[in-house]
Amino acid sequence: MKEILVGVSEETTTGVKRLYQMQENGTLLFPAINVNDSITNRSLMRATDVMIAGKVAIVCGYGDVGNGCAATLKQADACVIVTDIDRY
Repeated sequence: MKEILVGVSEETTTGVKRLYQMQENGTLLFPAINVNDSITNRSLMRATDVMIAGKVAIVCGYGDVGNGCAATLKQADACVIVTDIDRY
């Protein structure tokens, strides 16, 4: 899977701290956007300048943040796949 990922975004403080740790020790396998500290908090599409329509987007986790991301991606006409280990 890591070979086909273009990048990820993270909004939670804990997740962002973990990404910084991974970057420091060389285990971060692909680019990551810290949504908390940038304008991407308002518009990920504007920050990446990527046409979302027709693309496949995977949302990992479906809490408040995942729910909002999935809704925004769906509104942008992406094919949205949601994964969440805590839901049946």
